[in-house]
Amino acid sequence: MNKIDRLSAWVLFFSMILFFVSGYGMTKGLFNTQAVINIHNQILPPIVIVAFTLHAWYAIHLAIKRWEFWNNFSAIMLTMFFVLFVGFFLYLQYFYQSPTKANNISSENSAETVSDDLSEPSGNEIKSFNLSELAEFNGENGHPAYVAVDGMVYDLSAVFESGKHYSHYAGKELTTAFYSYHVKSAISKYPVVGELKK
Repeated sequence: MNKIDRLSAWVLFFSMILFFVSGYGMTKGLFNTQAVINIHNQILPPIVIVAFTLHAWYAIHLAIKRWEFWNNFSAIMLTMFFVLFVGFFLYLQYFYQSPTKANNISSENSAETVSDDLSEPSGNEIKSFNLSELAEFNGENGHPAYVAVDGMVYDLSAVFESGKHYSHYAGKELTTAFYSYHVKSAISKYPVVGELKK
C-alpha cells in the first residue's frame, strides 16, 4: 500500500502541474486551444480524482490508526465516503448534462431550424452587427456563439459552451474581458463573421 500511495502522490503532483499549465495555456492562448481544452477538461480530471482519492484515503487511514479509532466501522465509513466522492465526480465528468446543454442538443436534433436572420454568414460574407443583433448570437438554442473584440465579430462556438465561457457570455462586446486573460493572437485562429457597428 505504501508503494501505491507514493505512486499516487507523484501522479497527483505531475497532474496538477499539467492542470495549471493547461489552464493558463487556454486562457493566455499559449497552446493549440482544442488540444489544451481536451487535456484540461477530459484527460486530467479522472486522473486527478483517482490519484487524489488513493493518496487521501491512505493518509486519512494512517491518521485514524494513529488516533486509535481504526476499526471495521471506520474502515467502511472512510471507504464509502471516497467511493461516493469518486462516483459523484466521475458522474459529473462523463454522464451529467446541464439542462441548457440538453435543450441545445435536442433542438439541434429536432426538425426545427433557426430562422434565416440568425443563420451564420456564408463564405467570405462580412456582416455588420449592432449590439442588439449581436445579442441574438448567444450560443443558446442552436444559435452560434459570437463575440465582438476590437470591433470585429468572431464565431467562438467552439469555445463557448451553452453560450458561456467561464464567467463570460456570448452575444456581447468582450474586448476588455478578452485582453484581461488573452493576447491578441489567441483570437486570430477563430473565424471573423462580421464587424460591430459603432
